[in-house]
This record gives sequence, C-alpha cells and structure tokens, in this order.
Amino acid sequence: MENRRNLYAITLPPPFGSLIDSDSLTAAETGLNSIPPENWPPVAIPFFSFRIMVGCGMVMLGLAWLGTYLSFRHRLERNRLLLWATFLSFPLPFVAILTGWFTAEVGRQPWAVYGILRTADAMTPFLTTREATISLVIFCAIYAFIFAFGTFYIYRLIRTGPAGKLFESPAPRGAQPTDVAWRRRSDSRTRPRRRRRITMVMFWVLLLAVSILLYVLLDGADLGVGMLFGLARGEAKRHLMLRAVAPIWDGNETWLVVTGVILWERFPPSTRPSCRPSISRFFSYWRA
Repeated sequence: MENRRNLYAITLPPPFGSLIDSDSLTAAETGLNSIPPENWPPVAIPFFSFRIMVGCGMVMLGLAWLGTYLSFRHRLERNRLLLWATFLSFPLPFVAILTGWFTAEVGRQPWAVYGILRTADAMTPFLTTREATISLVIFCAIYAFIFAFGTFYIYRLIRTGPAGKLFESPAPRGAQPTDVAWRRRSDSRTRPRRRRRITMVMFWVLLLAVSILLYVLLDGADLGVGMLFGLARGEAKRHLMLRAVAPIWDGNETWLVVTGVILWERFPPSTRPSCRPSISRFFSYWRA
C-alpha cells in the first residue's frame, strides 16, 4: 500500500484487460492512482477476498474437470485421493460466496450509488441501532437453525448410505446382485412399525407453513401501512408509520425466498406445471 505496487501480479496483456473491465479494446485501465484517496475503499479486504474467491473457484473447477475425466475413464471410484479432496472441498462454495460479497460490498465503499450517494449519507435516519440489532439477531438465529438441521440431515443421509453403490462393479457369473436389495426391501416391510415420530417430510412441511405464515403476516403489515400512508396527514404521522415497518421492510421477502427454496429443493414436483397429481401423491405419502 505504501509503495502503491503489486507483488507477484498476474496481468493480462492489452487489450484483454480493458475488454473485461470496460467492453472496449482501447480503454485505459483505472487504478487507485487515478482516484482521490478520500474515495478509496479499505483496500486490504477486497484485495484478499477477491483472490480467495477466485482461488476457491479454480479449485472447484479443477476437481470437477478431473472428476469428469476420471469418470469417463471409469476410474473415479478407485481414486481415493480425489474422492477425499471432493469431500473436503464442501466449504469452498460458501467461502467463495462470502468472499465475493465482501469484495463487492467493501470494494464499492464509500459509495452506495457510485458518484452520487455516499454510504454515510444513505443510512435510514429513523432506523435505530436497537431495531437493526434485533433484525440481525433474528436472521442469524433462524439461518443458524436451518444450517444446523441441514447439517444433521446430511449426516443422517451419509450414515444411512445409498440404496445401492454409486459405481457398480460387474457381477460375477451366476451371481444375482438384486437378491440382496430385494431382501433388504422385504425385511424393511416386515419389521414392526415404531411409534410415529416427526419425519423429515413433516419437518419440511412445518417449516414451509411457518415461512408462508411469516411472509403473509409481515408483508401484510407492509402493504397495510402502504395503503394507509397516503391517507396520513402530516409529516410526523408518516414518519411514525415508516418507523413501524422499517425493521421488516425488506426482511419479509426473505420468507418468500425460503418458501420458494423449500418447494424447489425438497418438493420439486410441486414446482412443475402439472403439479396437482404430484401434490396429491405427496400428501398420500405423508399420511402413510
């Protein structure tokens, strides 16, 4: 930073750099030297977060390409090193997403709208620290619960194992590989039924109902205040109405996103155009 130079830089020869940055073959590269120091963002955070993001992406691409090649050569199931590397790389997408947001949000400082509105001037004047803290704590608690349950669910899937091997080896002559699978299914059907517990399907149905209910309640409050806003007389009353919905103004859309993700991920038949038979089969399965 003090010497204003990059160490071990990997630069693109012209005109590729200007083509990526400005869609032009002749545009000059804009660096920090051409920007007033008072308009600089915190340089260290986007500098390293961008490189971490790109590094995670390259590692994931390398694993995907190598796995595809070994899969075509029918050697993927025997390469323990790649299987372990793929398993241990599961945090990379999350790290790449977070560092990407760090790069975007920290790198655009001190501007909320570049050249027009600074971040210091864009803060909502009637949003207090207490209201912002409550919203942040609620979001963190809910997403931590969903993440913990998702981790538990994945752990149960791994402990249970697949119904059959992902890569089947050729069966020897005279062997009947389907006998074992048939015997497992028959044993599971003849086992005495245990006491009914909350299954994974029931959990996701309950979470879906809660997310829909929260969205309807919170968005209904926003819409109600919006309809009454034009009838309010005086700036003080309108200011009070805005303060009432400020903590949930954008947060209510989160529950709509949660609802869509649950339907798309856990109950994919419900998102198809012809979903009525699938929904009926789903509820019949749940009752069973």
